[in-house]
Amino acid sequence: MNIALRILHLHRALHYVPIEKPAHFDETALAKLASQFGECLLVFQKSAFFTMTGDGPRVSGNPEPDAAYRIAAQETPSPAGMGGQNSAGGAPFGFLLAAGDYVFFQWHAWHETEKSARPSYAAMLEEVVREIWWQRLECEGPWFLRLVFEDDKVAVQALRALKKAP
Repeated sequence: MNIALRILHLHRALHYVPIEKPAHFDETALAKLASQFGECLLVFQKSAFFTMTGDGPRVSGNPEPDAAYRIAAQETPSPAGMGGQNSAGGAPFGFLLAAGDYVFFQWHAWHETEKSARPSYAAMLEEVVREIWWQRLECEGPWFLRLVFEDDKVAVQALRALKKAP
């Protein structure tokens, strides 16, 4: 599979509030979260979902996020009110995806009304991880899957912060 990674220059932080993680995590759960909340952010710790092999990184099974959040409403406190949290951590009352540069890839999740099969989110995530490894991009911090419900479809965006130059 040939994927084209992009660089996302996030100019302003995005605020999220915690939600309960689904008991079972698959394409149906992705679609349900996105349609229920409009936009969600799933956080995966650095290497919790893949293993390094002689042939590069491989996703281990069906990755489950360490935390799940929905986009915060407009009345969310200002960044100062968020306790100064950054993309490396959250607060009990929210999570801040910090402004900065992220390696980025977007695809549309499979939907049960489609006749043709699409690769699973785990397969797509593995392709992103492998392409980042292949290109030797230096990243840091957790992995993110951002789910956005648009045009009756779920856009899935894989993100990871690019390592800042010293």
